[in-house]
Amino acid sequence: MVMHLLERFPPSGIQPDWGTDRFDSLAWHWGEPEPELANTTDLLRLSEHELTKMKRAHMGFVGALHNRLPRYVPHRYDDNTDGKNVVQSDSPRRGIVTVGGGKYYVILAVSLRFLRRSGTTLPIEVFVTESEYEQKVCEDVLPKLNAVCRVYPKMVDSKGKEKKVEGFQLKAFAMLFSSFDEVLYMDADNTAMQDVAPLFDSAPFRATGLVTWPDFWQTTVSPLYYDIASKNLELKTTPPPIMGRPSTESGQILVDKTRHWKTLLLAAYYNYYGPPFYYRLLNQGGTGMGDKETFLPAAAVFGLPAYQVHTPVEKVGHRFEDDSTGSRVMIQHDAGEDWEVTATLTNSLANSGSPPANEAEWKALYRDVRPVFLHLSWPKWDPTNLLGHVSKWSDMTMGIDGRPESAFHHPPELAVRIKGTERMLWEEARWVACLRDGKGEHVFGHYCNNKQADRACERLRGHFANVLDGDTGKMIGLGPEDVLYPAVREVEGE
Repeated sequence: MVMHLLERFPPSGIQPDWGTDRFDSLAWHWGEPEPELANTTDLLRLSEHELTKMKRAHMGFVGALHNRLPRYVPHRYDDNTDGKNVVQSDSPRRGIVTVGGGKYYVILAVSLRFLRRSGTTLPIEVFVTESEYEQKVCEDVLPKLNAVCRVYPKMVDSKGKEKKVEGFQLKAFAMLFSSFDEVLYMDADNTAMQDVAPLFDSAPFRATGLVTWPDFWQTTVSPLYYDIASKNLELKTTPPPIMGRPSTESGQILVDKTRHWKTLLLAAYYNYYGPPFYYRLLNQGGTGMGDKETFLPAAAVFGLPAYQVHTPVEKVGHRFEDDSTGSRVMIQHDAGEDWEVTATLTNSLANSGSPPANEAEWKALYRDVRPVFLHLSWPKWDPTNLLGHVSKWSDMTMGIDGRPESAFHHPPELAVRIKGTERMLWEEARWVACLRDGKGEHVFGHYCNNKQADRACERLRGHFANVLDGDTGKMIGLGPEDVLYPAVREVEGE
């Protein structure tokens, strides 16, 4: 039914054109945009004919959701049928959803093992395409972490030809096809430094059913989108302000499918037609263009509530010569505590009428909100990437003076807030690098016939012996005593 509706309402025959114009991410940093860009909101062009076609298609799809799929339709799976997806009625209501496959299995294994050490026991569904299903990973490694592989249903177009959906497009469909009614989606390179289960009982989630987190950048939604998505033609001449909020960092999304069923279906539509159409309309070439802006706009179409965390995302990483920070880990914060601070500020601002002027003022107001998520954005925490000078942007072991240094050390006032996490990540990377099956072969397909992977176990063991487990490790805060949570038997699989 979903595929039928997606195929029934294609947006247009011509994708929006932006020529050579794109948004400069540095100029569009949230809270500190270049002043002259305040009115530069529309870089796309569509003819009136194509605009009308997209508007009719959008209206048709939204109407079909009201008429054909008005209520939440849960998916259930039976995990006792050799991995096949069979309906089961007593699946857990809450859980974590992610996307795996190929090289992402390796990154995901590190993230999930870290997640289990930090206290999260929620069940996990890992969605993979049929071609990327790996028996060793899906039937041996992941079940020990209370995680299971789910194979995406085949998607075929109106002519019966299989439709290729990949990359950013996969997130919305993973949430849609998950067996959980309440979903915490997390990217494969994302983990958490505390139990994430309380987020499901947090005030913002109870109030709205959809919680998102901020990115570094402004929103860059085209005014054309508001015309396409609304019956109000006045929006064409008076578009909503583009700088009203930061864009969404979709490495983690919390959604109640019973309340936001239509939101997810419309987000799936935006992603299904994302690369040629809606990614352009919703991002206009801004940094991280993809699925990130498909969720909040979809909720707004149906007038459904949502909460975006106000605490600015922060990054901790490698210090460069100019004292800037190379992004190693993006820190996202506790939504419940953020809600409480926001409520207090809202009451205060109602009396003073003076909102924060820039990102620095926002950070000061939210400085005590606890960090939760560690999005290991660059480089990915693949054991083969961690040793050696990969590039200026991805040196994980040496400081600018050539001496050993932790990867997460700058700025120091932020590094101390996640102290103890990096040692754990190194330990889990070593476990992944050294994992072999009963025949002594690599478990992860990505590592087969990979010379770097063949050497990674020995190199990481050497790094522990020569650096991390000695005086140097203590000096840089990565010694055996510098773990936030010790390894546990369940995670070790002993």
